[in-house]
Amino acid sequence: TSLLLPDSILLVDIDQAKFSKRSIFKLFPNGDTTLKGEIQRQYDRKDHYQNWIERHSQFKQITNSPKALEYSDQEQRIIYYNDVYAYESYFEIVPSLLVVNGQEMTYDDHLKAFEKRKKDEFDRTGGILGSDLTYQILDRYFYKRYFNTEFYFEIGFSDQVEKEILQERIFTDIEIKVLRLNDSAYYTGRLHSDRWFDHSRSYKQKKLSIAEQGTEVIKTGKTKQINGYICDQYRLTSPSKKIYYYVTEDLPFVDYFMSPHRFPGFVLGMEEDIDEVGTVFFECAVKPVQYPAHYLEFTLDGQEKMGIVFKYLSFLSNSGN
Repeated sequence: TSLLLPDSILLVDIDQAKFSKRSIFKLFPNGDTTLKGEIQRQYDRKDHYQNWIERHSQFKQITNSPKALEYSDQEQRIIYYNDVYAYESYFEIVPSLLVVNGQEMTYDDHLKAFEKRKKDEFDRTGGILGSDLTYQILDRYFYKRYFNTEFYFEIGFSDQVEKEILQERIFTDIEIKVLRLNDSAYYTGRLHSDRWFDHSRSYKQKKLSIAEQGTEVIKTGKTKQINGYICDQYRLTSPSKKIYYYVTEDLPFVDYFMSPHRFPGFVLGMEEDIDEVGTVFFECAVKPVQYPAHYLEFTLDGQEKMGIVFKYLSFLSNSGN
């Protein structure tokens, strides 16, 4: 293969089975050439598809000078093939129904209501805006939530915000929570940041405080079908309020942060009277995702600090490799 470059350097590549030689020539206007250097590559290892996975290269400058440039390097690479690896199984918790005071709401509805309240408060106060607790409380139902057999992830933005980030290529340090399921180790931090905080103790204390507060959890005997699963109704009663949870034992248990109680299954729905909002009923569905790119954008330092290794791929058991 010959390649003519603007600076009049001509590259000629000769490729053989395990050996490759690249000669670099100086091309003069009259068509003459002179050898300037050589790159020799030795392919030490190849995989079952005969693609190299380990090689070393040596460059030598051809010149009469005793200070001629000469160096060598080694390279390794891993190639992931579809017939050898499979995606790790991750699941997404998807909001399927949000009813506020009898009215169904989507994220767009929620955002429009927030904008209207903001305008009304702006007009009423003459330009002073306070914290909108209604928006903060309802917004949490639209957060991105994922889990696998080892970790639960909660990311502080919704589908719509995510689309805006992808469209504008805004690499914002979004807040994220990670719960390690086997020991309830709980970390919070931000994407693209090494500043992570271990809240494991406070998280466990939150779970233990239910009994201390005199909170009672009762399985009522009622059931409800949510997104194809039969769910048992549980009533959590505290001195200040009642919350109903709808729990299925057909899905693996994931202790995500919407529930202060450790149920024997997966919470697919909840109903609660919230002072700032009113009666809120929420349902969610669970679906598999093939590529968990959203929450794998941690820095390596952050992963090391938390003792987390995120897996993209796993070997197929029948691959033989």
